[in-house]
Amino acid sequence: GKEFNEVLKKGQSFRIDDLLLKLLQKEKNKKIGFLIRKKILKKAVQRNKLKRKLRELAREKIEHIKEGIRIIFIPLPGFEKKDQGEIKMIFNSLLKKAKILKNEPNC
Repeated sequence: GKEFNEVLKKGQSFRIDDLLLKLLQKEKNKKIGFLIRKKILKKAVQRNKLKRKLRELAREKIEHIKEGIRIIFIPLPGFEKKDQGEIKMIFNSLLKKAKILKNEPNC
């Protein structure tokens, strides 16, 4: 929707390996979204599976993410070949790089 497009257009970008994070600071509640393009995975079943993996990682971290932040995770070509361990490591590193976790130095 409108909020999703706003984050894509105006959001800051952070990237580690084949995972891109777009974020926008807002006053409202934190929101996390995922954008998995057909260019990466042709079949909806595969895109949904990758989205579920990312959603599970986000669910584990949601309480540690600062309030008022909107985030979109965008896997890039090559990301779909990574195993769950690599995905988790990249995901967590990206959150730290973006400095959006609570109780983090330099925030």
